[in-house]
Amino acid sequence: MNVIARWLTAGLLSLCALSATASAAIDPNLLLEDLKQQKLSKDDFRLAIWMPAEFFIASNGNSSDDQKRQLSRLLDGYVLFMVLDAQLSPMATVTPTPRAELLQKTNLVINGAAPLSPLKDTELKQDFKTFREIMRPVLKNMAGPTGDAMELLVFKLPAGGPKVIQPTVEGRLKLTVNGHVHAWRLPLGSLLPPMMDPENGDSFPGNYKFSPFSGKPLQPQ
Repeated sequence: MNVIARWLTAGLLSLCALSATASAAIDPNLLLEDLKQQKLSKDDFRLAIWMPAEFFIASNGNSSDDQKRQLSRLLDGYVLFMVLDAQLSPMATVTPTPRAELLQKTNLVINGAAPLSPLKDTELKQDFKTFREIMRPVLKNMAGPTGDAMELLVFKLPAGGPKVIQPTVEGRLKLTVNGHVHAWRLPLGSLLPPMMDPENGDSFPGNYKFSPFSGKPLQPQ
């Protein structure tokens, strides 16, 4: 398995069980909560997980700077999501939306710009194809039919624009999957230093600027 495949596989495993070698600088539990959007009802289960470079770095804390540069080169110009869109029967049978239909009924809007469509399977880079092949049996083994129903969706960023979506910079992502919206407001608090209320010491996520209780400005902890 090449270095890039190892990066992607470790990130995949962390979706179900946090890596023992995770980066000490980032709390993987908090990061995964920030990256995950989930909607569960008695009739359907919808899940979307945004996977920026920071996600893979948090799951591969012992990787070298050279390996991190390889990862950055792979992901430059692309946005990755793991998506589950499925119907649930009264007996909890999972019926996922077929991949071909999912590709047709999904779009991504970045900071209010024109919607982007996911790449077709024939347009995927070989590393992403390898990741898909690895992904299916691993997730099925860990999460059964629910894991087997998850799909990798890859979006290519428009030419002439940013090569990467920075999760530590202000912005918005809106992923619409089969008519259902998953939204992320940036920056992600888990990637920033915690903020603190200087009067009482209360701690808040790093993307909070004011106390939600007193309305007073916060400062880095």
